Amino acid sequence: MARVAGGLGAFLALMVSAGLSPASAEEWVSRNGSCYEWEGRWEVRQEQSGVWTGPIDFTHVGGPCSRASSHFLTYETRAVIGADFFGRRTTGSVVCNMHGTIRDIEVRGYEVCSGLTAPMAFVLRLGPPEPR
Repeated sequence: MARVAGGLGAFLALMVSAGLSPASAEEWVSRNGSCYEWEGRWEVRQEQSGVWTGPIDFTHVGGPCSRASSHFLTYETRAVIGADFFGRRTTGSVVCNMHGTIRDIEVRGYEVCSGLTAPMAFVLRLGPPEPR
């Protein structure tokens, strides 16, 4: 056991000295759609390149324009955070490109998806959901 712990310590020291760090993981929450009727739970990890990747699980929670349903969708995402937020989510043949403005830990913007005629709004919280 001591050999394993020593090996792990040596591995971590090598990563730090090489300028590498373990990927950081975060949970983000979004509301998307014509009337913010979809809630998304993002489980993303930051790659060494700075790109955030992982699944988004969407639940149709309803809003002023539609009743809630039990509809559930999962997308894979790649996102970049710089002066603005850029994201892309895909599942099967559906591709959505997102762009938004960052204020504090919140992003507000629009996404354009294949097969849809109009952009949809989104709000994304870059951090864990607030307690209810």
